[in-house]
Amino acid sequence: NSGGYTLEADGETVAASYIIMATGFQRNALNRPFIERENYEDDYLAMTAVSETPIDNHILADLDFSGPLLGIFLGAVPNGYGWCFVKSGYLNIGIGTTAALIRNTGIQTLYHRFVDELREKNCLPTHLKLAKESLFPLPFKRTVKETVFGKTLLVGDIAGFVSPVSGEGLYYAVKAGQLAAQAINLNLHQG
Repeated sequence: NSGGYTLEADGETVAASYIIMATGFQRNALNRPFIERENYEDDYLAMTAVSETPIDNHILADLDFSGPLLGIFLGAVPNGYGWCFVKSGYLNIGIGTTAALIRNTGIQTLYHRFVDELREKNCLPTHLKLAKESLFPLPFKRTVKETVFGKTLLVGDIAGFVSPVSGEGLYYAVKAGQLAAQAINLNLHQG
């Protein structure tokens, strides 16, 4: 019983009865019908800018980065924070703040200021060219009004399942996906 859904990716076609959608909040052809249903208040969204740059571990060792490091920089942006995650072979650098507060400045400008500050404080190699930052909207004030549309279930950022304090959403996406899968399984076996 395919339920009428056909998904194509990487040359494969899969028939599905249900879809658990965890696309993130940025608009794309797949999630557009769902996130356009909402009218969001001005300060509902946060905005993030993040880059993940490959880096040789010996460069990290030269900077006294001897292992995984998580730097959280409160006050790096208005009403938000910056971060620098060091993991084996990568630097993940980003900022997040309320979108309404940075409308005039722009998230990219604030990201580049933050990177400059990290370099000045010797938290980043001055010569390291960072990967281009990616920008992501992040709902953090409340969940969407509806998370179920027929046999499509929304989880994660697209559903607003994000910590309003930290902006972290991966845990909530995974947990909600597990709960959605359990509900689908129960429905398939009962009905």
